[in-house]
Formats: sequence, C-alpha cells, structure tokens
Amino acid sequence: VERRGPRRRIVFGVGCRRVSNSAASDDARTDFPITSGIEGQITSMAVGTHKKNKVILVDDDEDLLGLLMSAFKNKGFEVHGISRGQEAMTYLMDEKNTQSACLLVLDRMLPDMDGLQILKTFQARFPNRVPILMLSSLSAEKDMLAGLKEGAVDYVAKPFSLPILMHKALSLIAKEHD
Repeated sequence: VERRGPRRRIVFGVGCRRVSNSAASDDARTDFPITSGIEGQITSMAVGTHKKNKVILVDDDEDLLGLLMSAFKNKGFEVHGISRGQEAMTYLMDEKNTQSACLLVLDRMLPDMDGLQILKTFQARFPNRVPILMLSSLSAEKDMLAGLKEGAVDYVAKPFSLPILMHKALSLIAKEHD
C-alpha cells in the first residue's frame, strides 16, 4: 500500500496497518513484520527499568512524524517529536532532554534549517551521546556520506519501508544498550 503526499511517498510493507495519529487512541496498534529476535529484546528493554528509553524524532512532515511516534510508542518507548529545526536545536542542546535518549531520528530537510547543522552542533556538544539515524529525501551518495561523516550511524533515504526503518532503529537501540 502506498500513501502519497505533496512531497513524499511512504511505502507501508505488506501486512502493515496505518495507525491513528490520535494520541488518545490507546487501542491503536501498528503491526511491523520485523522478523529478527531483536523486537522482543527491545520491547523488554523499553518497558523495563532502563534509564535510556526516549526516542527523539525530528521531521517536518506531521503525518510521518505522527506515524513514527506511534510506532515507537507501540514498542514501549517514550517519544518526543519535533517538527522545526530551531525547536530541535533548542531541545537537543538542553542536556536534561537527551540524558534518557536512546535514539535520535533526524530529518535532513527541515523548513528552517538543514538537519546536518543540527547533527554537527549536537555531536560537537555531546559526542556519541546517542545514536543518530538520518532520514531524508536527499538520497544522493554525497548527501548520505555527509550525514555519516558528521556522526550519524545510519542514513535512510525517503521513500522508505517502515518495517526496515524500525528494524534499523531497534538494532541501533539494542547496540546502545549493550
């Protein structure tokens, strides 16, 4: 199933359902066909007593942000979503906001700034504090390498498969908890 918007195409894998963006809907579920044993390991870490249980998501696409927030919440993570670059910069520079973070998913093309600038500034202030996964429609090799050289541990180009993104994210979180 494909959902098209004015600037992007999100591909949902076979067997996946779109969740409601309503935070009030407790019975909303997202099924991700993640086939490795990592899912159970991560779920137990997320709902357990681990100090690092927050996923920070930065993307200006409100639909995508809502979808990703729901996906991580359904895995038991605390989630903080941000849609503007300057707001993300302010939030990330406050040490107390990132102490419990286990992953930062950062869009490259934000309306008010390049996510690469956020990445550089965050890495300069808090080197290797949290794994950073870049998510962007900039999919040229030079763009991907720029993100990786600045400290992102992975780079996913849009359009993307939600189950693959979740698998990559959960794998990065598992490595962080080891």
